[in-house]
Order: sequence, then structure tokens, then C-alpha cells
Amino acid sequence: MKALPKIGLTSHKKEERDEAASLKRAMEKFSFSHETDLSIAVQLLDCAIADLSAYREHFEESKQAAQGLSEKWGLARPLRTLGRER
Repeated sequence: MKALPKIGLTSHKKEERDEAASLKRAMEKFSFSHETDLSIAVQLLDCAIADLSAYREHFEESKQAAQGLSEKWGLARPLRTLGRER
């Protein structure tokens, strides 16, 4: 939570700053009550992890499909592969 304002202030990428601000707002609105069921939270996180893993496994197929559509539509601009900046 403490890192989000820092990202918002120091990042040079507008998309990254916007995402940090959005996450910060969502975290501030989240209800931290004693009635929050942790087992439901764990189940939701497990579902999110499974979905992200599935997306990661099928990334190359999706990328190839996007490239095929772009060529078919005459948008032969090559897709860049962005690596992590460290």
C-alpha cells in the first residue's frame, strides 16, 4: 500500500501512474472489517492465480492470432515484446 503513492510520484509512465492511483483508491475503499471472511478471500485469490496462469500459458497463441489478424487487416506493424525494466 505504501508503494503505490511512490509509484504515482516517481514513475515516468502515465499508464503506470494511473494504475497505481486506481489501485490506491480501490484499497482505500475496501472494507477492512472483522466480518470479512478470509476463506472467501483465499478462494478468490486462488481463482485469480488460476486465471492469470491460464492467460500466461496461452499468451503465444493469442499473440500469433493477433499478428495474423493485423496482417489480414493490412496493419503489418510488428508487435514488440516488452521486457521488464529493472
